[in-house]
Amino acid sequence: YQFHRGSLTTQHFMKRMNRFFEWNLPAVEGIATLAATLLRNKSDEESSKASSDSYFDVIPPFRTFYTGEKDQIRTTGNPIQQMWYNTLLMQFHDVLPGSSIPEVYDECYEFWSQDRSLLRRLRTGAIKALAQAIPSINTKVQKIKLSEIEFEIFLFPILLVNAGGTSISQVVETEADAFDDFIPVCVLERNSNVESGICIKPIQQIPPDAIGFRNISLDRKSERYVFTSQMDSWSVRCGWIAAVRNKVPFNTMERICRKIRNMFLPKNSKNRPTSLKTEANITIETTGDHITMQNEGKDESLHVIIDKKTGMIEQILHNGSSLLKELMKFSIFTDIPYKNPCWNFPVNWWENGLDTLIKRPTIELIADGPVKWTVRVKTNLRKHSKLIVDYSLISGVPGLSVEIGLEFHEIEELVKLTLPVNIDTEYSIAETPYATSTRKNIPTANHDKPRWEKWMHTFVVLEDKKKKHGLAVINEGKYGFDTINGDLSISIIHGPEYPEVDVVSWIKEERKKRLKEGLGSPPTHADQGECLTRLWLLPYSGSWRDGQVHHAAHAFNAPYSINVFYKEPAEVSEIKVSDFKTIVSQQLSEKRFIKSNNRCIEITVIKPADPIPKCFKKEIKGEDSQNYAIKDRGLVFRTINNSNNNAAAEISISSDLLMNFERIVETDLLERPLSNGLNYVINRNRMADNIINIKFAPHQIRTFELQ
Repeated sequence: YQFHRGSLTTQHFMKRMNRFFEWNLPAVEGIATLAATLLRNKSDEESSKASSDSYFDVIPPFRTFYTGEKDQIRTTGNPIQQMWYNTLLMQFHDVLPGSSIPEVYDECYEFWSQDRSLLRRLRTGAIKALAQAIPSINTKVQKIKLSEIEFEIFLFPILLVNAGGTSISQVVETEADAFDDFIPVCVLERNSNVESGICIKPIQQIPPDAIGFRNISLDRKSERYVFTSQMDSWSVRCGWIAAVRNKVPFNTMERICRKIRNMFLPKNSKNRPTSLKTEANITIETTGDHITMQNEGKDESLHVIIDKKTGMIEQILHNGSSLLKELMKFSIFTDIPYKNPCWNFPVNWWENGLDTLIKRPTIELIADGPVKWTVRVKTNLRKHSKLIVDYSLISGVPGLSVEIGLEFHEIEELVKLTLPVNIDTEYSIAETPYATSTRKNIPTANHDKPRWEKWMHTFVVLEDKKKKHGLAVINEGKYGFDTINGDLSISIIHGPEYPEVDVVSWIKEERKKRLKEGLGSPPTHADQGECLTRLWLLPYSGSWRDGQVHHAAHAFNAPYSINVFYKEPAEVSEIKVSDFKTIVSQQLSEKRFIKSNNRCIEITVIKPADPIPKCFKKEIKGEDSQNYAIKDRGLVFRTINNSNNNAAAEISISSDLLMNFERIVETDLLERPLSNGLNYVINRNRMADNIINIKFAPHQIRTFELQ
């Protein structure tokens, strides 16, 4: 790739789906691992159920899968492993780069449709199993009638799971279908930092994504409710969502929130709220030719100024510092390389710019708090394409959400989102798998000059070392960017011609059959139709090495999982007003399983250890050589130093996770024990965490097995 003028943008949906499974499979596997481990600890009877080939057999949905008429044939008994096989298949050779033929991607869509529904079922089953394994969780819906409120209030139990190594305030989403004919009013969580020890948070209804009826319907979010939360890494949190019947007027919901809050605050408290919306410190102002979105937090402020004439961001002010030197824009270029158009860019493509032909847009405020504020811009792009851009601020979450919806019908044209950054820096820093790559914005080295499109994993940053601030662009499936002329441009989409199939006989026969059956010809160009891109712009102070950018980027790709425990009204338990505070408080709890005290050190995976193949058995010396050839091993957790500096961390591991293990042994990436690695004997004091101290080289990965 050093001298390859390749595109990283073809088949945008292919890349989005691969990113989705790369991040969500480890999360679901982690939840299932925690649940299965706790259930094994719980009783001898359930331990015997889990002693089969699959570690997850104790969780019902993991026992049976691919039973539908159109489902694929199973090649393994473990559904997580099976979906990993499929994900790797989707990344094979020409498929992931986007240089294959359209028939191949039809097959990909079938795999994704099959596995997304399976993954959702496994996630729900794993969270329910986790709730079953934690005795303090009450999954029964409660009902109460409060004085001065003429409507009944229903309390739906929820379980939040952070199955990742990040800890940052983020958006939690739950589908509206989870509540049937109820409307959520607020969320109740434990918070030791507030006066009452209980936090009552706003929750907001969000309509379905504006784009997404065909291919990207797999990625389209339906009607949902959102709130914000911040959890420790690898932890669970129990709470409630208070809801009313859907006939209750909005002003009554505000009264209900205030009533619930006041029940938990002392009568003489100075912190009695007047409105959920006024606490957010987010405002939207319209003046002349501009719309200003402001988020005034406790420690930082963010002002986003939108130009009404174009609908583009004119300025981003972070703590008073200007991050743009001119208007953000969509840049479009002729995209006809001399060969392999799905794979390559043309020579000096940046010299062949095209007029965007954007007309004066329509702009509206489509979300007005109390959690999310969104300004929507609708316009056209070029001759045949429609463009929707949503700019959103979230209460308590740093940064700006930018969602780009395209109905794209241009061929052989490249579309980029260009940010003319006002940041004095010579380099861009992009995340790569388990590392970072620092490249000159204006290259001088021979191996950098041909790199017309650089690549990133979940983020790229530009950072001013003198002023100690920067701007990160976080993505969930966009890999290509450039820094030509000192700007930061993210590749959104291009419409290259599909490769020829003259030498592929089976394709020629299949296409003849399609025509004969009246199904028409396959498309001649890639990436036509709907394209949905979700980005997060994160201004920050200090350095990307502090961990904030990694946490935000990884949480953006693997958000918290949630399950709402819903039962028919006939099964609802009615509680007295006098018992309300006690019952609510008993449910509000948290449990942390494993944590690093250094934000740069991330615990990325918790899973059952893989059996070591017989071909590696001879490499394992001593008395352990026989033990490592068997299937039933312990648990593995993997750690990574996300910074390019040396680092050290204390890893705290809960006694619940260690109950059936005796020691912690370091392994290599193939999970074979290292003779010179850490070998820690577990302390059996069940009331305390076990803490291991680990040192890391820059971007080092270290893996450990609980035995």
